[in-house]
Amino acid sequence: MKKVTYSFVFNRRGKKITADERAPIHLEVYFSRTTRRWLPTGVEIESRFWDAKAGLPSRKHPNYTGLYQLLTNKKNEIESYELSLINQGGELSPELLNSFVTGHKDSFFAFSERILEDELKTQHISKGTVKKYKSSIGIFKKAVGYIKFSDINGSLIHKLDIYFVKRRYEQTTIGKLHVIMKKFIKLAERKGFLDMKKNPYLNYKVNMGQSERVNLEPAELKALESLDRTIMPTNLREVLDRFLYSCWTGIRIGDSILLAKDKIKKTTDGLVVEFITEKGNGVRIVHHLHYLFDGKPEKIVQKYLDLYPNIDTVFPKISEQEINRSLKTLAYMAGIKKTLTFHMARHTCGTALADVTANPYLIMDILGHGDIKTSMIYIHRSAERIKRQLQAIMWNW
Repeated sequence: MKKVTYSFVFNRRGKKITADERAPIHLEVYFSRTTRRWLPTGVEIESRFWDAKAGLPSRKHPNYTGLYQLLTNKKNEIESYELSLINQGGELSPELLNSFVTGHKDSFFAFSERILEDELKTQHISKGTVKKYKSSIGIFKKAVGYIKFSDINGSLIHKLDIYFVKRRYEQTTIGKLHVIMKKFIKLAERKGFLDMKKNPYLNYKVNMGQSERVNLEPAELKALESLDRTIMPTNLREVLDRFLYSCWTGIRIGDSILLAKDKIKKTTDGLVVEFITEKGNGVRIVHHLHYLFDGKPEKIVQKYLDLYPNIDTVFPKISEQEINRSLKTLAYMAGIKKTLTFHMARHTCGTALADVTANPYLIMDILGHGDIKTSMIYIHRSAERIKRQLQAIMWNW
């Protein structure tokens, strides 16, 4: 492990100055030949008082002792921090240096939020994922308040669980929140903020619960399709179409909002949608709309291509909050007792595909599952498929 080196630099930008002109002193933090940082010290002196050979203010400066003490204290503070990281098995990086000098070195949630911003800038994470993680951090702050890295221990998990139970969160939600907290703690560990032995999740098994897959029955889907659009305001009609499109394609709400027109191709076989999913590492999805459920999703897309020729996305921009409010209205209008969500639309598509095709690989391709086991769940629970198989049996028992 290579240790960082430190030196003071006068007039870093090399401006031409006279002996009596003042210029700032910076602390150069040298990581490698291609990576270095210059930190302002807040000290400015005249050119004649800089000792280039010693790399310090000259002893002739009237306040030499005070300046020397101020500068060395700044250097020693950062160097002590670096040594503490090395003792924990980590090392100083430009990112950690920035965290230290901006005063966030002890705030775990500030570290987590900063990591999200950095990941977004480097395009390693989507805006939707950043929004989800920031929302989770907001929940964590309400649950445990301000915490330092030294506060990360077993009692942290206990405090989180108490908060989640009081708020009556479902177990699947609690599990997902713990996974996110675990992720940020692991990142803090990797970057040298936290000793690996102090990770409270080493001896804690996250309970993800059982996620209930609720889908619309054919009659309920038909009730939505049959709603009188002439009495609906424009935004409600558009949410209905967007929801039905998800029922026929399994597209997630985030991908629906971002679905761009340049992802639509007109072919001799009709409209083809090809895009990379926003969730996770991104999965390539190809939907031949003309062949999905008798071309129902193709008709919806073509309708919006004709309605809104001057926007970049297939569907007009709308917030998830407005979509969810509109879905409640649509459920009431259609006489559906279930709480409509885009996840329900996705499960409806998976269930319908299982009922009609009994092909898990097709379900995997259409829904963009990363694991065939996920697709097999729809096959196992397909009531219609089971009924048809039973009806076809000749019971000569």
